[in-house]
Amino acid sequence: MTPEIEREQPLGPAGSESAVPRPSADPVRKPAAQDLKDAKISFARRYRIIRALLAKDTADKLTIDSLLTDRDFKRAFPAITRKDDRPLRKDFEEIAEMLAGPVSVEHKKRSGELLAWRHDRLFGGLRRGRNLEPASKDEVEAQRRDAEAKLYIGKYVVSRLLADPDEIVYLSTGTTLFQVAKALVDSDMSNIRVVLTDNLAILNLFFQKSLAKEWPPNFALQLLRGVADFIRGDIAPMDFKQLAQWDYSTAVVSATAINSSNGRIYSFRQPDTKRAIFDRMSVRRFVIPVKPEKFEARGGEVVHDPEQRTQAGREYHIVTTCIPREHKEALSRYYKVHEVGNTADGNVGS
Repeated sequence: MTPEIEREQPLGPAGSESAVPRPSADPVRKPAAQDLKDAKISFARRYRIIRALLAKDTADKLTIDSLLTDRDFKRAFPAITRKDDRPLRKDFEEIAEMLAGPVSVEHKKRSGELLAWRHDRLFGGLRRGRNLEPASKDEVEAQRRDAEAKLYIGKYVVSRLLADPDEIVYLSTGTTLFQVAKALVDSDMSNIRVVLTDNLAILNLFFQKSLAKEWPPNFALQLLRGVADFIRGDIAPMDFKQLAQWDYSTAVVSATAINSSNGRIYSFRQPDTKRAIFDRMSVRRFVIPVKPEKFEARGGEVVHDPEQRTQAGREYHIVTTCIPREHKEALSRYYKVHEVGNTADGNVGS
């Protein structure tokens, strides 16, 4: 567990001298050898699971039971047993979140968790050299609405909530966060000073955009020291010292699920980093961009509990689309809820 980070002087607003990174007296936390070993094993295990899922000829479905009876898998990962299959269940959940479009996790009483591959237009209807049935009209429409919702949310966050004269912004993981980053690089905003992210997809977006003639942008992209996880597309920080050097005006944080009754935010991806951002970093404004189904979702680790807030003067915003009234009313106790929709100008929020 990373120790609490102490500072010798109060943190000032973004744009002041204290917003500039300053050296910390805290020692850099070096990852334990066991941590690195566990990370490598987890990476190898998830790679093996995805490879098995894509290679199977049995209706493109994979269960925990089938993995635990596979001789090669058991030989590679002898620590995973039927009595303790929690690592596999977490692997399934995180793989499903990472590949949210084509992969789903279902629970079956007889076979435990089920990882199923759903073919869609992302793969052009072809895989492993054989023809696949095209997506149904309903599936195509659902994909269109999903992409449209993320697009509206991303544009709204950038145009309405990144409004400080000198923005120092943290962008976390997630596909909706990617749309926030895309809206940012496509904008002509001049008030963005620094962007920090642990999302490999966002880094790649910035690198690809840098090839355009109109770049480089007005802001600086701060790279975070850490280990790249190419399965989830994240950077796992070696420590939180670098994150703590900044006074953030805005932190845009993704969520796997939000409990509307108590306001708790859950996440599978980088939960330790997100907890540190919520609890221990200097942030004036938090923005959580989510699709409406996240209010009904389950799973992940608690990364923020509104009942445990200790720092005054912070803003907490949720940006979503078409949120049911009961959820909006419940969440309004803890957050300012922005409902985004499609109008002639492309965005509107309340």
